[in-house]
Amino acid sequence: AFPGRTGDEYSAGCNKLIAREQAHLISGIDDFLRFTGWVTQQATTQPRQRELFPELPPDEMAVYNALQGKENVGINQLVVAAAIPYHRVQAALMELELNGIAETLGGARYRLRRI
Repeated sequence: AFPGRTGDEYSAGCNKLIAREQAHLISGIDDFLRFTGWVTQQATTQPRQRELFPELPPDEMAVYNALQGKENVGINQLVVAAAIPYHRVQAALMELELNGIAETLGGARYRLRRI
């Protein structure tokens, strides 16, 4: 529960739960994530290593290969190098980012994440 001012009628419920130890005191995002179980202790202390030979869907593999050995690749260059339409390159890049394989540099420029 998020604590509130002691005299505020709208905070009375949360403050009462905390006082009775029926709820945990949440003072920030770290507490919230820990109590909801959305982030495990292992996930916050150990960085995830990229696989050396990832098994990826065809579009993602084409974009991955186009990024190999390059540091600052524009999305238009990826469309040409991967030989797939722009919207599919965008979708592949999003998946690669979500999986920790690629990262955006801003300005529609990308690279593989460093391991």
